Amino acid sequence: MARPEAQPGAASPGESGGREAFVDTRAIARNLLTLREAAGMPRVLAVVTGDAFGHGAVPVALAALEAGAEALVVARLAEAEPLRMAGITAPIVTWQHAADEDFVEAVRLDVTPAVNSVALARAAAAAGVRAVQLVPEIGGEQLGIPDDAWPSLCAELAEREHAGGPSVTGIMATVPERDDAAFARIDAAVARARETGLRPELVHVCEYEPARGLEHDAASAVRLGAALYGLSAYEAHVGRHAAAHPLHDVAALEPALTLTAPVLGLKHAPAGVGVSYGYTHVTERPTTLALVPLGYGDGIPRRSGNHTRAGIGGVNSPIIGRVAMDALVVDAGAAAEAGSATVSIGEPAQLIGSPDAGAWSAEDWAAALQTSSLDIVARLTTRVRRVIA
Repeated sequence: MARPEAQPGAASPGESGGREAFVDTRAIARNLLTLREAAGMPRVLAVVTGDAFGHGAVPVALAALEAGAEALVVARLAEAEPLRMAGITAPIVTWQHAADEDFVEAVRLDVTPAVNSVALARAAAAAGVRAVQLVPEIGGEQLGIPDDAWPSLCAELAEREHAGGPSVTGIMATVPERDDAAFARIDAAVARARETGLRPELVHVCEYEPARGLEHDAASAVRLGAALYGLSAYEAHVGRHAAAHPLHDVAALEPALTLTAPVLGLKHAPAGVGVSYGYTHVTERPTTLALVPLGYGDGIPRRSGNHTRAGIGGVNSPIIGRVAMDALVVDAGAAAEAGSATVSIGEPAQLIGSPDAGAWSAEDWAAALQTSSLDIVARLTTRVRRVIA
């Protein structure tokens, strides 16, 4: 099912009158510039995998390239197809490949595979890709080319390159948090590659939270993932990351996505009324219930009920009862009591967005549900119209 894209040009969230993910690509461009300056690296790769974490791969890619990104990064080869169909000619790097991948699609789409095994490196070269990147073993859960195979593979690829084979344009690794041992292994891998005659231009070691010590001195480029969208890949305010929130060093980042849906119905409820399936919430006082047409079929976590909040009538209000497939209920009593003129049928409720509208951010949702803000936004389904600004 294709996502029902709205025409670009909307000025503010909620204007379409439907279930809407409003994506401000201008914020994404500003985030890129902020992060590039903070990292002190002029070369940027923009991660647009997972349909740009629910923001829209094509519009985000165009905005990132316009702001100065020199390459795009996706997990799978199939994700490069819509980018190429949109006329994007910039380099695209893919990193997740089947063990028996033949790289025919990589050649067709002119994609640069980042390979993490000797077999994949040889398969990519045999297929005739123009360029390839190498993923060294750095420990942890990341898969990479083993230390004992690295020198001989680099020498083999240097010979292939000299004979007209694919160029080794980069070395790629993911370091999810500060790890001096991993950085030392990256340094050694780069040095050994250069000893064989390879000259990879790009060394990029950070995907999630640059400008907080993860980019490392060996890197020649910064790979921007979650932070590009003003978000964090880590669990918000949970566990070991609570003391140093991943975005604390770059306070100027702007979340780019706002999620809204119109109020479908309003109902006065006395105290003692059960709400939604299973009556997991019972009203404690007379209140106004607002039905909002977003549910777990749209990507709203089913367990959000009784744990999260939305902006309705400009007032931060609790989402109550169990989230259903197609709808959820907001306790609009406080907004109604405040005399807000916007608590009416058809007015937009803002689930993810600005505190000025009474909404929670994706980070707030993540904190309440003990997950990451990326998990919150990337799950939005094709039933939610995306509006590009």
